[in-house]
Amino acid sequence: MFKRTFSKIALILVVVTVLVASVLLAACEQNAFKPGSLPDKATVEADGNGGNAVKYGEWLYYVNGYQSSAAAENTYAESYGRVGSIARIKISDMEKLFEVYEDTTLTSTSAKTKKIAEELKKTAEVVVPNFYYSGNTTTTDLNGIYIFNDRLYILTPNDALTAGGNKQTDQSVLTSYALNGSDMKKHYVFTSNAAQIMLNEIDGKLVATFVMASGSDTNVANLDVASGKLTAEVKKISNAKFDVAGKAVFFTDEDGSICKLAASATDKQVIVDNSVEEGEDKSTITYTITSVNDGTVYYTMSDSDNSDIGNKALYFASEANTEPTANVALSTETPTTYYGYKDTIIFTATEKILEKTLYGIYKTDKNTVILDPTALGSDKAITFNKLVGDTLYFTRDNVAYTLDLAAANAQPVPYARSLASASGWSVPKIIKADDTHNYVITLSSGSVSVVKFDAAEKTNSDSVILTLVADED
Repeated sequence: MFKRTFSKIALILVVVTVLVASVLLAACEQNAFKPGSLPDKATVEADGNGGNAVKYGEWLYYVNGYQSSAAAENTYAESYGRVGSIARIKISDMEKLFEVYEDTTLTSTSAKTKKIAEELKKTAEVVVPNFYYSGNTTTTDLNGIYIFNDRLYILTPNDALTAGGNKQTDQSVLTSYALNGSDMKKHYVFTSNAAQIMLNEIDGKLVATFVMASGSDTNVANLDVASGKLTAEVKKISNAKFDVAGKAVFFTDEDGSICKLAASATDKQVIVDNSVEEGEDKSTITYTITSVNDGTVYYTMSDSDNSDIGNKALYFASEANTEPTANVALSTETPTTYYGYKDTIIFTATEKILEKTLYGIYKTDKNTVILDPTALGSDKAITFNKLVGDTLYFTRDNVAYTLDLAAANAQPVPYARSLASASGWSVPKIIKADDTHNYVITLSSGSVSVVKFDAAEKTNSDSVILTLVADED
């Protein structure tokens, strides 16, 4: 009797277990992410790699708002409207949203906003349900999404569980997807989500060059993304600066030597040696890297035994084992704001002209004018933003400009107005729309907007919201 009752109970438990598993499986299948169609292969390279948006062929891929919490829900499942997920829209469809903005028959802002949201829902789609996140607020220009060889690369928090059942969201996973969000691949787990990571394609291979804290130390390394293996690593470094144009990182090592790790390299290259013979006291010389650009490092030096040296000149080097003081970019103390450029510096200063203080851009000294103070015709200050290769980025009177330093008699080219400051990892992204307009894509908490900048008028002409939002229940 007991055996028969036990058998019935066991049978009931098996049936219940099967039913529960079936229900859970059905629920999972119903909530499984369903990738859209693959886009046609683009005939041009991705425009705008890195940042909150990338133009690829006829599509704009973008981050669906700024996600501030690494611990937010991040499953690879249907999640329309998830903040920080990756969405896409055809450029032609986005232009139609601007047409709605300009539609004079819609007489109120709320009517335009509602119509734009309706059209957006028809034309934009989520392609990656996982959200982008980085704790890197040091080198924000490196952050964002990338497209290489028809794959989309993002950083997303590590949701793998510890032995205690906790998600490791203080770590980041470099993850890639096909351009419709299918075929997810996890390439590498960075043990800190604040790692500074630069992606480059080197001889057909994707390389991630990164600087990351490890305990009390900081290390720099190259990662072969395809294999997920490190191809170079230097531990206990400091003063790291990324050279985007030169595809490298400059830093000082344990000896205080200035070194370089190129994305293509398997080991560091010592540029300015500060090591001493074994048994000798540590060097009294300290090198301080001030800027880097296109394969060249600019630095000052001090000597604890000789206060007369005291960072009073700026030196530069690009070749291995350069004599420390062989190349002088500036023999006097540097201006407050400058960038090292080739064998000299670029800086901004003022001129008094007709009782008016005007700002100009100069090379080496004020006798070599790059941008005449009268060129912009204003007494508004110039703020340097960055230097990448020969292109100087600066802002004056809320208008952002580029200036080609290699061109003779170059004039500043406006590219944006009233750029927002960095929001956590994200800075506004500029993508060319046509010969006279740029798209300026900006993330804020939970939302993303795009402004069309008119270069001829130096004004923002139109603005639309691209945020995909889940329907309210």
